[in-house]
Amino acid sequence: GRSQRHFGPLLQGWVVASAWVSNIIGNLSGYYMPTPRIALIVAGLLETSGSLLTGFAPTLSLLIMGRLVNGFGLGLNAVAVAQYVSEVAPANARGGAIAVQETTFVSGAFIG
Repeated sequence: GRSQRHFGPLLQGWVVASAWVSNIIGNLSGYYMPTPRIALIVAGLLETSGSLLTGFAPTLSLLIMGRLVNGFGLGLNAVAVAQYVSEVAPANARGGAIAVQETTFVSGAFIG
């Protein structure tokens, strides 16, 4: 069979943190997108390609690259969803719709 490599805790931490670093950059770049709809499309493409790259990565560098791309898409998505919901929800339900969406994001992050 194939031999497995064992990486130290520092390298494992960098692999995990790479998605969070690019998530922050994706969050900030969301404000430069022309419309929330375009941002959601771009985010979906980034998340899909990043997930495929991560899942099929034959090397550690491609695994990290996939996580960077995926994290960027997730960060962009977080901004775009709130903007999109605020545009499409009726005025009387807008605050509640955004509150539910943000509560879902935070709950998911808390649960793990």
